[in-house]
Amino acid sequence: MTSSVFIIALAIILPIASVQGYSLSGARHATRIRSTTGDMLLMADISGTEIDAPSAKKTAEAVINGIEDIPTYLPSDCGVDYVPLATMLATGDFFGADQFTRDNLIKIAGPEAQKREYVYWTEVKKLPTNDLCTMERLWLQFSNGDFGYSVQKRVWDIEQQDFDRFIRRIGWTMKYGERSERKLKWFGENEFIYQLGKAPKGHLPLTSALRGTQLIKKLMDHPVWTSYDWKNYKTLEWKEK
Repeated sequence: MTSSVFIIALAIILPIASVQGYSLSGARHATRIRSTTGDMLLMADISGTEIDAPSAKKTAEAVINGIEDIPTYLPSDCGVDYVPLATMLATGDFFGADQFTRDNLIKIAGPEAQKREYVYWTEVKKLPTNDLCTMERLWLQFSNGDFGYSVQKRVWDIEQQDFDRFIRRIGWTMKYGERSERKLKWFGENEFIYQLGKAPKGHLPLTSALRGTQLIKKLMDHPVWTSYDWKNYKTLEWKEK
């Protein structure tokens, strides 16, 4: 076992600003290789050790092949490669998966959303069911049913669609002092929780409310969350038609 530390990052190139949150510091060598799962960036932090491209490719393939249970059927109506999302979730990178999911909502919302770099609430009803289902299946599978929009939808209904009670229940607020409460910080020092077992059910993925609460309200109203028995997601069968 060498002292080399390899960090594998799978990413797709979106027609919008590059995905944030994937910067890897301290890397001395970077090798970009192609694989059947898309464009792969292999970053290696090596203490005085050189590495050639064949060795890098061999290491990357070994890591990917070691990830079990990633579904092979990941349909998209927008040509999105969901293997990067599956890989992040399967390896416990919920921070990266959360960022991917928000950026992908912009992509599948269409050209206008991509141009302005956010989804407007009137565009939610047109979000393709196939893509929402694919993302949701992955979130549920790799969080053991703790994270996902369908989980948030159940909380939303339990709290009678009251936004303040909803965000309190899924842990998007915190108490300070004896009687005060505030929303968690997103920018600067991120206060959200990206660990299974520590975050409340429905804590992820995040949806910005900086432009008001209409976006998340419309997202919870999307018919995909009532079209399938998401609570019993393990019994749902997904196959090519």
